[in-house]
Order: sequence, then C-alpha cells, then structure tokens
Amino acid sequence: MRNKLPPTGLELFSLSVGIFMLSSSVAFLFFNGRVYAKVRKLDVGIVKPYVNLTKYLFILVAILCYNQIFRLLQWMNTWGFITLPLSTSDIGIIVPFNSVLLLLGILPIIISLFDSYHKFEPMARSMEKGVVLGKSTFQSMRDRLSRIYGDKSQSTIIYSMGKEAGQKRATDVAKRLPNEKSENVITRVLGLQQILGWGRFEILSSEPKKFVFCVYDCAEHVETENEMPQCDFTTGFLAGLYGGVYGMDAEASELRCVNRGDPYCEIRVILGELPD
Repeated sequence: MRNKLPPTGLELFSLSVGIFMLSSSVAFLFFNGRVYAKVRKLDVGIVKPYVNLTKYLFILVAILCYNQIFRLLQWMNTWGFITLPLSTSDIGIIVPFNSVLLLLGILPIIISLFDSYHKFEPMARSMEKGVVLGKSTFQSMRDRLSRIYGDKSQSTIIYSMGKEAGQKRATDVAKRLPNEKSENVITRVLGLQQILGWGRFEILSSEPKKFVFCVYDCAEHVETENEMPQCDFTTGFLAGLYGGVYGMDAEASELRCVNRGDPYCEIRVILGELPD
C-alpha cells in the first residue's frame, strides 16, 4: 500500500546517498576486477597476500552492492512504487542477515591486511632508498666503462658490482628473516626484484650447487649492434645472492641472451667452496 505522506528531505537525502554508493560500488567492482586480473599475472609469492586482499575487496564490494540494492528496493516498497513479496517478518530476518554478511566480508580483509604486513614488512625494512636509472643511462655508464677499460674489463666490472650487490641483499634479508629457508629467501628477493622491474625470473633447473635461471624482459637489455651478452649486472647479482644465502663462493654465467637473438636470457649459477 502506498505511503500517503511524501518522503521527507532526510529520506530523500538518504536515498540519494544510497544511489551514489551503489553506483560507486559498481564502478569500484569493475575497477577492482581489472586490478585483480593484473596483479594475479605477476605470479610472485611476495604479492600473494595482495592478490588475496584484492579478491576479498571484490567480494566485499559485491556484498555492498547487494545491500544497497536491497535498501533501495525496501525504500521503493515503503513508498508504494513496487510491491515486494516479503512480509514484515521476512524483512526483519533479511536485514540482520545482511549485516552479518557484511561483517563476514570485512573479516577476511582484516586478516589479509595482517598477513600482508607480516610477510612484506621484513622485506620492506631491508630495502633502502633507491635511485631509478633508465636503460639509456645504464647503457651510457656501460659504454663509458668500455671506452676507458675495454669491453671485456667493462663486463667484468659490472658483473663484480652486481655480485657485491647480490651478496649485500642476501645478508640484509637473512638478518631480517633469520628462520627463513634459503630457497625462500631467494624466492622473496627475486620476487621483489621482479616487482621493481628487473625482469621475470623462472628456475629452469635446480641441482645441488647448480641452478639455471630463465630471465624474461631483463632490464639490462638495450637494442645495440653489439651481439655480446648484456646482462652482466643481473648475472653477478644472482651469483652474489646465492653465494650470500648459502655462505659459499658462487659464480654465474649467461648462456643465452636476448641480445644474441635468443627468446630469453638464461643464467647458470654454480656454487663452489666456502670463501676464505
């Protein structure tokens, strides 16, 4: 039965807010779905909590949309615009059910936030302030070293710089995560480097003291006429990382390189004896 009294200004304002929240929720639902699809493609263990967080946000927004739609239908039923096949007792059951549903949508997000903080915070504390160098700048540094010391010495210098950086990163992370397994430390570090744009790392083979990596979209690759392998810093970094994590001497070599026409860069790391 239609309510004889017209809606008050407060009720109309509440309706406007409800419509705005519904439209905003629908927009965020589509936006969050696209973000979830992109984050999921990273396939990095370190971002798994954020993938879950995005998924739970998607579910929560869907619940909010449902709540807002029910509120609008309830309002339209009150003022006689539509007739819902629900009795007053049915509505009295649905309203608290919606509140419980909303609470169940919020709890996983809170848990996921704590999980994200627990897993990422130690890595974040091990990170330092950085300077972003473009590929052209890095290539200019490489070219300058080549003109001064020659191509072979330039490659050795950059490799050594990468190896020292990898050893330092391994030491820093090991201090932050003293109880973490060695392979997990390496996975965390490489996951972080992938997020920072170094490239996508995949382990092709893993044997005692020998590891082979496939690196897609290596950040060191620059279009040049020189067909020599270019990923000296990344190769050295992997050697230093493994050597630092396992407490052994390590050397690495680039078996394949995009610069030579290969589909990806392939790097082999071999562990040796304990360093003196």
